Amino acid sequence: MKAFGVSDLLAAMVRLEQTGHQFYTELAVRSEDEEEKNFFSMLAKEELKHEKIYADLAEQYKSVEPENQLDEPYGAYLDILINQNFSFTEEDLKDRETAFKIAVGLEKDTLLFISEVELLIDTNHKEVFEKIKAEERSHLRALVAYRDSHNI
Repeated sequence: MKAFGVSDLLAAMVRLEQTGHQFYTELAVRSEDEEEKNFFSMLAKEELKHEKIYADLAEQYKSVEPENQLDEPYGAYLDILINQNFSFTEEDLKDRETAFKIAVGLEKDTLLFISEVELLIDTNHKEVFEKIKAEERSHLRALVAYRDSHNI
């Protein structure tokens, strides 16, 4: 059985937030519509805030050993999450529809990670994750609402 520390998942979350920041920044730069440019810029700034929170938490948990071994199926699942390649390609930016699909996926992945980390983390930081989950849900709702209201 493989042991995972919370810091492993938090480090993966940092990578996910970095990817989100890069993705939203690139979408803002490429957008010709001022409203859309501002929308993606706002999301990029939010991703930076979250990246800092996760990096700080990862540092706090760096030396904390996992409390218990995980069973093999769950350990394999976490290994997939942790080692996932968080990146986007030029193809992902080719059109608005694809870009919004990727953006929605990024927010969903982040919510999934948060849920997994919450299962492993002590209660001292649960309120931080609740706040971030609420923000990620609001990002997801905002992306879907923007996409739908602009017929993307």
